[in-house]
Amino acid sequence: MRVSIIAALVTAAVSGAASAQGAHPQVSPDGERVAYFSFDMSARSASIHVYSFASGETETLDTGTLWSVNPTWHPSENRIAFGGAVGGMSDAWNVYEMNLDTGEVTQLTDTAQREAHTHYSPDGTRLAFVRMGPTADVFILDLASREVTAVTSTEGREFHVKWADNDTLVYDLSEGERSWIVAHDIGGAIHRIEGAVEDGRVGLPAVQQGTGALAFAIRGPAGSELVVLRGDARTVAYAAETRWNVGGSYWRPGREEIVFTIASEDRVSRLMVVNPETGEARPLIAED
Repeated sequence: MRVSIIAALVTAAVSGAASAQGAHPQVSPDGERVAYFSFDMSARSASIHVYSFASGETETLDTGTLWSVNPTWHPSENRIAFGGAVGGMSDAWNVYEMNLDTGEVTQLTDTAQREAHTHYSPDGTRLAFVRMGPTADVFILDLASREVTAVTSTEGREFHVKWADNDTLVYDLSEGERSWIVAHDIGGAIHRIEGAVEDGRVGLPAVQQGTGALAFAIRGPAGSELVVLRGDARTVAYAAETRWNVGGSYWRPGREEIVFTIASEDRVSRLMVVNPETGEARPLIAED
């Protein structure tokens, strides 16, 4: 049975010791910090961390007793949104927001399902997220009214939603054995941008604000790559070594860099940085 790229990454992280640096990195609007989450199975917890490029140090955020995943930065204020669960991984997940100046945590949704993969709109007025049940669909939360609107309602599974601009979302779509990266004009057309090769998967899109360049992970029989699309130009920014797979990525604002995750079959994950123009890659955080 095939699994999605992120499902494999999560399985690797939660099925063994706490050897994962983290998953789903998201870079702050000023390009100076990276938020990500990691698992600690000995403590049966998932926590959010913030890495500073300036100091090279990492801070663990105090979200109380919440099992916390998938952080995302507000575009103009010092706060993040994330998926949280009071009772751990098997409990319902809801969307929360944390003020990083005060430490205050606010619950934004209240359902019995699993909600994660949060991402703020560029204007900061809305929050896109994925609600997972029998299927997985994209929703939008209006932050002023707290009204939630469904964007998709299909038999497929949509994951890892990001805003390309204030009117367009990108996410990965899985339908049985097939997967695609799609762009969705809100209230309008859905465009399938990239499909997986036979026996492969594509997913985890990230858009470079201002240029529209798209990065995503691909996994196939020949290996796993971080691919960048700029218009009709398609380049491989990073090719993972054998037995390693590319996970989530995010563009660093103001710089030609992408922060991303790689995960091994031996239950280890690493945060990396790559210049997609030169292919020069380095670890974001040194090994202990």
